[in-house]
Amino acid sequence: MSKRIIWIPIIVIIIVIGSILLCNALNREQERQTVAEESVEYTGTHFMISDNYTLPGHKSQNEIVKEDGVMDRVNELYDALSGSEYFTYYEVYDKLLQYEGNYDMGYAFLDVPRGLTEEEMDEVIHQKALSGEEIILLTNIKGMFVGEKTFDQLLSLQDHIIEGKGFEPEDFIFDDVVNVVLGSEYRDFYEIGDRLVVHYICEPIELNVIGFLDDSASVDVGNVHIDLSTFIVVPSFKIMSQEKKGQYFNVTHSLSRTHGIIEIHDNVDIKTALDACDAMFSKEDLDCDYFPLHG
Repeated sequence: MSKRIIWIPIIVIIIVIGSILLCNALNREQERQTVAEESVEYTGTHFMISDNYTLPGHKSQNEIVKEDGVMDRVNELYDALSGSEYFTYYEVYDKLLQYEGNYDMGYAFLDVPRGLTEEEMDEVIHQKALSGEEIILLTNIKGMFVGEKTFDQLLSLQDHIIEGKGFEPEDFIFDDVVNVVLGSEYRDFYEIGDRLVVHYICEPIELNVIGFLDDSASVDVGNVHIDLSTFIVVPSFKIMSQEKKGQYFNVTHSLSRTHGIIEIHDNVDIKTALDACDAMFSKEDLDCDYFPLHG
């Protein structure tokens, strides 16, 4: 009996010491992981910007749109990105548009993941939606939003206009009718001056066709290559009058204008440029991030 009593404290001591050693080992491993994360070194010079408002553990889109002064903060971030001394900001981002009405243009223009069968693609054609008291048909199609400097200079898309005309400065201010340029394959279905209605961020937008791109027009930045032949190219408009649409539309679209690509200048240290980008996000208290585009 006495021998058992002697062994009990010894066993307890062994367990305690083992627990301490295990905790120390786990803490060291966590520290190594933290150091590894903090010491990530990027070698590429192209980064795409996004926000985290749709991710678990972050504010939701519905929360951010209700914050006081959020439009001013988003616009300040946009101006900072566009005017950076460390990188060039390509204001170009693809967004879902939903064609309203009877859609009969085939599969090429649909905004769907790659690899879907025709039966699966049929599911995004003629989706029924309620608009007021009316049932309407919506079809997911591809949209590419492009800023004025990016359209004219950085991507030189103005040089790819094959019919009609490109954008004018006033096209980059949101209005009741939005002028658009269509990819080359749309020429089989539309003419200059035609109008169509799409839904963008749950709001109907009337589009006016002012031009067509040739079949070589594309978005080429870093390793990103997107053929624009099946896209509707929309000016990345600024919202001057917030009364035209609701707050959710205004904030969500304005935030999208900051979701372009940065190209770090050749003579600039990559970390310096990214630190400057982080400072912009922090200054405006916006939950934004970037990820590298290798290639």
